[in-house]
Amino acid sequence: MGPLPKRKVSKGRRNRRRAHDALTPPNLVPCDNCGVPIPHHQVCPECGYYRGQPVVEIKGATFTALSVAMDPTGAWHAQCVVDV
Repeated sequence: MGPLPKRKVSKGRRNRRRAHDALTPPNLVPCDNCGVPIPHHQVCPECGYYRGQPVVEIKGATFTALSVAMDPTGAWHAQCVVDV
């Protein structure tokens, strides 16, 4: 038989141990070219630009209109019109 706890871990002790386990939301910044929220230091998946220069060619649809806004809760919303 393996090792077992000597006493029951109380709710308070358990919760104090888990106090630092919370996840933080990713820090997003708007793309310099198209304005879509992306993580820092990454190529934009929508337009393929990094630091104002095209690095990746995006194949497929072409964008005709794009609007990015932050709602009162702090969440980003991007709405785009695509020609296929």
